[in-house]
Amino acid sequence: MIVRSVAAILFALLLSAAAGAQDAPMLSPASTFAETDGAALFANVCQACHMPAGQGLTTADIAERAEWTEDYAKKMVEFGRDLMRGGAHSD
Repeated sequence: MIVRSVAAILFALLLSAAAGAQDAPMLSPASTFAETDGAALFANVCQACHMPAGQGLTTADIAERAEWTEDYAKKMVEFGRDLMRGGAHSD
C-alpha cells in the first residue's frame, strides 16, 4: 500500500511537470495522504492527472506539453496505471 501511494504521488508529479502546470497542486508528503476528505485529496493529488474538472489529459496533450512522442506518452500513462494498481511493470 505504501509503495502504491508513493508511486501515485511520483506519477502525479511527473505528469504535473509534463503538463506545464503553473498552479501545480501542493501534494501530500511522504507515503501517506495528509488530506482528510475526498475533495482535498482530489484537489491535491488526483487533479494533477485528471485536471480540475476531472476530464484528464489525452496522451496527445501529454506528449505535446512534455515534448515526448505520443507513443512514449501512452507508455508512461500505462506505466502509471500499473503502479497505481500495485502491479509490477515489465519492459
